[in-house]
Formats: sequence, C-alpha cells, structure tokens
Amino acid sequence: FNATWDYTEVGRDVDRDGLLLARGPAASARSLPAPAGDGATTPHADRVFAATLAPGAGREWTWQIPLDPPAASSVADARFDRLPLARAAGRFAAAWRDREAGLMSIQLPEGRIDAIYRESITEILGSRYDSPNGWVQAVNKFQYQAFWLRDSAIMDVALDQAGLHRIAAQNLGFLPQWQQADGEYISRSGEQDGVGQALWELAQHATLTGSGAFARSQIPNVTAAVDWIASVSDADALGVLPPSTNFDDEFASGGRITGDNLWAAVGLRSAITLARIAGRSDLVSAWTMTDQRFEGSLDRALAADLRVHGHITPSVDQAGGYDWGNYQLAYPLPILSPNSRAVTDTLAWERQHCLQDLPIYELGPRLMHGYLGFPIFETELERGGPEIAQAVAGLYAEADHTTASGGGWELGPAGYTGRATGTDLAPHGTFAAQYVSLLHNLLVDDTGTQIQLLTGVSPAWLRPGRSIVVTGAATGAGPVSLRLKTTASGATLSWALRRRASRHEPLVWSLPYWVCHADTPAGRQVTGSVILHSDRGRLTLRWTAVRPTQSLPRSIATLDAAYRKHHRTAPLHVVADW
Repeated sequence: FNATWDYTEVGRDVDRDGLLLARGPAASARSLPAPAGDGATTPHADRVFAATLAPGAGREWTWQIPLDPPAASSVADARFDRLPLARAAGRFAAAWRDREAGLMSIQLPEGRIDAIYRESITEILGSRYDSPNGWVQAVNKFQYQAFWLRDSAIMDVALDQAGLHRIAAQNLGFLPQWQQADGEYISRSGEQDGVGQALWELAQHATLTGSGAFARSQIPNVTAAVDWIASVSDADALGVLPPSTNFDDEFASGGRITGDNLWAAVGLRSAITLARIAGRSDLVSAWTMTDQRFEGSLDRALAADLRVHGHITPSVDQAGGYDWGNYQLAYPLPILSPNSRAVTDTLAWERQHCLQDLPIYELGPRLMHGYLGFPIFETELERGGPEIAQAVAGLYAEADHTTASGGGWELGPAGYTGRATGTDLAPHGTFAAQYVSLLHNLLVDDTGTQIQLLTGVSPAWLRPGRSIVVTGAATGAGPVSLRLKTTASGATLSWALRRRASRHEPLVWSLPYWVCHADTPAGRQVTGSVILHSDRGRLTLRWTAVRPTQSLPRSIATLDAAYRKHHRTAPLHVVADW
C-alpha cells in the first residue's frame, strides 16, 4: 500500500493512478453512502446491486479483476467486455494446471486432511512472484510478501517432495542473491541459520530430482559456504558458529544459537550429499573432515547444555531466548539420534510447554505457535513405535487449528481465549510447507537408507473398507505411488516405484505401530515391516490387532471438551466428510 496512490471511479471501473484495478458488473446499481465515522475513504464500495427473484430463478453479476492491471482506457474496457467469464476461468485454470504439473496427489479417508494439503500447495504457489532477479518464494500475500532464507528453504523442499521440481528450481535460482562475498547465506541480520538451510535445500533438490548436472552447477557456491562455516567455527572458542544476536525466532542475545549450529551441521552433511551426487569424491572426503570437526564441537556444546538445563535450550552457552531451533535436534537430519537422551529430554520439555497440542512460543503470555511443533512431530515419527501416535496427534492438532479454508498461521492466540490472531496472518507459507512435508513423510518416508511406506498412517485411515491413495510422492530413489485397501483382517498394498538406476535403497512396507505381526498369503510371519523385493507389485497381509480410536473427529471432540472445561464455547463442529 502507498498512501500517495490516487483512487478514482470512472463508470464501471475502479482505477488507481491510471491503472485499471477492477471492472464492475454491467448492471444498474444504487449508491450506498458511507456511514459516518467508519473511516472509509472516497471512493469506497458504494454500489449496491439488487434483484428480485422469482421462485427457481437466478441472477449473476461478474466483477473482473486483472492479475496484471493494464492502463485504464476505453481500449482496456472493450477488451474486458469481450472476455466471457467462462473463457477467463478456463485460461486461469489452464495456467494453474501448468503450475501444478507433476503434483503429488493424496486421497485419504479423512477429507479435511486432504483439503488442507491442497490449500497448503495453493498457498505456497500463490505467494510466489517473478522479479527482475528471479522467482521469489514469499510467505503470504497478506503480511509476509517478503523473503526469508529459512521460510523459502522449507517451502522449496516441500515443493520438491510434492513433485513440483520445476517450480522449486525456479525458486532456487534466487538463492545466489543472498550469498555474501565471504560465502555466507544470510537474509536477516544476526540470523546464521540461512547458510545451513540454503545448503539443505540445494542438496534436497539434487537428491529428489536425481540431477547430477544441478549438483555440479552448485559446487562453487557450496564450496564458498562450507569454507565460511569452517573458517568461523575454527576461529570460535567452542569450535561452532560464533555468538550472535537474533531479533527473530529465538530472540537470543550474544549467545551461540542452538538452531543456527544445528542448521550448520545439516548444511555440512547436505554439502557432502551434493558433492557425492556431483561425482566429486575429493570434496566428499574434504567436507567430511570439516563436518566431523564441526559436529564434534557441537556435540560437546550440546552435552554441556544438557547437563546444565536437563534439555537442549535455545543457546548452547547461555540461558534465555525462546524455544525454536533447539527443537530440530533430529530433523530435518538426525544431527542427534532421535532416540538419544538429549532428544528424549527435549521432547519431554516441549510436551510440558504446549497448549492444545501446539508448542508455547512465549512462556510469559503463553502464546501458541502454529508451525513450531512440526520438527517435534517429525522426530516422533522417526522415533517410531507408539510415538508414531504422537506424530499423528500432531498432524491432527495442526488441522484442528487451521482456518475454515485450511490455512495455518504462525504466532497465534493464548490457549482457550479464542482462535483468531491479528498478527502473523493465515494462510502462512511455512505452516503450509511443513504440513506438506509431514503428510508426505507419514505416508512415504525417505530415511536416506530406505523408502518406508505408510509408517505414520492414522488408525482412522485403516478402518475396514477404507483406502489410502498416493500418486507421485518424490523420494531420492524416484517417485512412489501406492494404494492401500483395508479389510477387517488386514490390508492389500499395491505400489510402484519409478526407480532411478543409480539408487538401490530397499522399499519397505511398515506395519501400523499397533500391529505386532502379520502373515503373508504364503504363511510367512512378518514383524514391524516387510521388504518389498520388487519396485512394482501387490501384497496382502493379514493381522489380528486392536485398532486405536485415534481420528480427526476424536481430536476435535477433545479440543471442544477442553474449551468447555475452561468455560468457553466449543469452537468446532465436525462435519460428515471429516
């Protein structure tokens, strides 16, 4: 918005500084005076269109809003008058289909989960814009029409996981704008996590596309970034990234920020992966040594932090700050083992500091955060066993707190005081991306050593007669499609992996965590998981187990009951397709 813009109404048109913003219906209307004291400027929305309808009759009015406003003129008016609604809608739909070409599709028994996935993809794609320096992956149209390395990296990886490799590649073309002369990637003062995030998204794109050419093209920039991490950590007294002051996320001042260092470790491991894909064994060896030095220092710093506080905190060397990057100990890469004591104790801390199954961000006002919990849920998925139920509960908690159209927010309200947030508005692209990634990994999880199918399925999706369908889920081995059909005594899985010739990770069907063992048609008993020895096939397993009652409607009912317990009106109402 610019306060100097001049808005005018000319006939059916609303113009701004000579640009045609909107063209109203070709129909008669009456004027509605602006109510006194409402702050509306002139001109305002002062036209009222009305019609009296006979039973069964209808009336339609059309407003035309150009995505790229042309110069206001009689020529522009005539062009819009010649463009029927159906043709405009068709052109828009065709353009959107082009953007979504190759998109992973998901069909689950709980339609609300699917709808949020679709909204999440729409939000990410709708927030991008083309600039003279390339495509910019911004966060949303309403508040964050700006660029952060952190948010864009998460969104770019989600796009790649969802099969939108062309779009992700366009976004990655903007990255060099943010690499400094010394090799660091940084988009906000004091935020040193950007270098690791940039290296991670580059390696993920190379991995999920299998493109050696892309990996080779990134070697110069990646080399500079690795050299930056090596030089600043070698000069640091603890052997990690130097102290910094962060006015966002952790709000830590003068400490060695945990999340920045975890991301640096992720970046070094990602650089090694990219070098391997590029066929640069020399760099693999050199960068492995750099990573070992850095992670050795980081392990010692984290161990000291754990001894002092009983869990990993926002800064490894001082108290204070908000929980943020310290929740990423084992995700997106397992810098610490998911089942290590440090991870276990930090998960316990988070569970003690959450509301409505979402993490508390600011401990003082106890504000919920809309997407801070996703690394926690991803870690619970990787821990496996009964903790998978916690990951599914996390997915449901996120779904419970979306808007009617499936949008997620960032920093939200305090618990049980209402559901609206006047800041960090929905839909938020980082929420959207982390939702896409979690749902992808619950259904098709590429661990780096194997491709696990259906590890994190909800019990509600396995009710007898229900189906799960996934088409085109990206993995390092190639895109995976599957269909699972359940019965009262087991399930039948059909699958297809378009495997890349260079990849040999095993394909595994993970049993539901609540199924101890199952039997194949040949009578062979399997426990935990079964290796699928071909890249395409069909297999039926029979099992006898008590299916848990976990579901989205049950999660909503629990949330509503908690509101009533706090003497608040229950906010949600379950509809049939949820």
